[in-house]
Amino acid sequence: MFKARTSFIWLCLSNALSIGGSVLDTANWMKDHVTLFGFRTLRQLCIPGSHNSGMNELNGGTAFARRCNTLNQSQSVLKQLELGVRYFDVRPVISGGRFMTGHYTKIIFNSWQGGNGQSIYSIVSDINTFTRYHNELIIVRLSHTLNTDVGNRRYRGFIKEEWDGLFRLLDDTNYMVKASPYTVFYKSTVVELTKNGTTAAVLYIVDALFAGVFLGKRVGNGYFYRDSLNPFDKFSDSNKLSTMSQDQIMKMETVSPLKYFLLSWTLTQSYLEASICPLEKSIYQLAEGANRKLKMILSEVTWEAFPNIISIDFVETPALAEIVMAVNSKLF
Repeated sequence: MFKARTSFIWLCLSNALSIGGSVLDTANWMKDHVTLFGFRTLRQLCIPGSHNSGMNELNGGTAFARRCNTLNQSQSVLKQLELGVRYFDVRPVISGGRFMTGHYTKIIFNSWQGGNGQSIYSIVSDINTFTRYHNELIIVRLSHTLNTDVGNRRYRGFIKEEWDGLFRLLDDTNYMVKASPYTVFYKSTVVELTKNGTTAAVLYIVDALFAGVFLGKRVGNGYFYRDSLNPFDKFSDSNKLSTMSQDQIMKMETVSPLKYFLLSWTLTQSYLEASICPLEKSIYQLAEGANRKLKMILSEVTWEAFPNIISIDFVETPALAEIVMAVNSKLF
């Protein structure tokens, strides 16, 4: 019965991907399939992720920041959740005294260019709105912090007091997971974390590679250091689809049998593209081409080599969640 139902889901999803329809309730895909996939560990499961998750709007930035070279998403975190995303790449910055998300790059002469996206406050609100009605697992990785209020040539990562200010905002998140600080979450199941689909579960994974991070009493209370999940996450740094796809599939084949693995299906603007877009391709245009070809990974997936997270730019349709479900269905 289990095999038959899984095969049926795989067939339906394959047909949907072929004709452009959708058979998946993306807002509830974990809960709806808890009897099929809920007893798998996260290491045995694939989930949808978004790259630079908060960069769906441009709220100020440096002189050369434009939508075409700064935005990685078009939908709010709430809408991304409704479209099935369960792993969020959130990059907090301080701008004008406010905690925002940001997309900044260090360029020549020790200068920075970039801009701000959704506020951290609005992301917490989006998560709380979603978890009020949906009992899903949500993972938020916090990294690439930057204080942009200290002068352009002196941008730096957060110090302890700034991390603490960020955490005070995030403390208002509902349904944060309480567990041992030493928990390795890729060994946990969706059933364990969501109590068999009866509650939402939110994890903040804090990148401890950055100085100033000290969780103190918060560790184990919704907040965990990166060792608790620690995905292999290496983007291809290319604007060419063939280069990126070959690189990511090769990494999947060699790394995923050994480590919790994030497939970064994203293209990166060249210096020229970022400098003169929209005369050259925008991040959105690059993502459009990459996302159209995402389903090609299905033929590369095996039980031995598959992505645990598929991360893309511009999550706008159910397609990512459907491909993730097709991966999960193909494995069993």
